[in-house]
Amino acid sequence: MTEFYRVTQRKARKVHPCEGCGKAIEIGELYKRTATVFEGEFYDLAEHVECHDLNVEMYRDSDADPYEWTGLWEEIHNGDYPDDNAFKIRFDKIRESKRTMAEAKAAS
Repeated sequence: MTEFYRVTQRKARKVHPCEGCGKAIEIGELYKRTATVFEGEFYDLAEHVECHDLNVEMYRDSDADPYEWTGLWEEIHNGDYPDDNAFKIRFDKIRESKRTMAEAKAAS
């Protein structure tokens, strides 16, 4: 159970590893910093804005905890996305699929 959860957007003053994709968040790049307490453990996570947004998008309408997802994370770490453009294309496809499902659900 999440006891505390805060997300802020920052501009990197140093290089951070992204908890979402494992790539570097470079100096000057905007990123999301998440501070949370989950089951008594404190976590402080840095993620690319796109990685954070994808995480939230994938779990917005589900009962799953956003930090327990593995499918896309495994794809990213297995090298299925050799560049940022491939990742963004996948992100856009997931977003469009979720939007289509929500529209179909609302229409029924």
